[in-house]
Amino acid sequence: MKRSILLCFYLFLNYSCSETEARQVTAVTKYCFIPSYDPKQAVSERIPVPAGYTRINVPENSFAAWLRHLPLKPGKSEVHLYNGTLKPNQDLHAAVINIDAGTTDIQQCADAVMRLRAEYLYSMKDYESLHFNFTSGHTVDFKKWSQGYRTVIKGNNVSWVKSAAAGDSYKIFRVIAM
Repeated sequence: MKRSILLCFYLFLNYSCSETEARQVTAVTKYCFIPSYDPKQAVSERIPVPAGYTRINVPENSFAAWLRHLPLKPGKSEVHLYNGTLKPNQDLHAAVINIDAGTTDIQQCADAVMRLRAEYLYSMKDYESLHFNFTSGHTVDFKKWSQGYRTVIKGNNVSWVKSAAAGDSYKIFRVIAM
């Protein structure tokens, strides 16, 4: 019986990426959510390709390449829930991504992939493409967010109010991404 490889998020740390640290790795392996990057702990290094398959080439700065180089926690780390408690069944995962999932229960299923895509776009400084859509259809884009505007929600209406300092630091990004 084949076992599925399940990568789970682990409640790890809250970190701001400095310019010095950002220069330590290539654009593909730039992960602002960790203090240092160990390429030996990357998904592509730790998760083998199944027998009979080969890993296809992908463009160097693509989302696919970024995902392949995601940092994993060393070994077979325990999986914790958002509140810090251990997930009951610890036998269903092969590895744990070394990323902070926050302390609220807001990153589930598709939310986790949206977070990863946002982290990738932020790492590439592609602020034009970095946005989220409310279920009402309103768009919250990081470019406007980084100008100090914040959303005000009243019913199904969303408006912008300039109520914060401008900036595009990782700390400011995390507010919108989390």
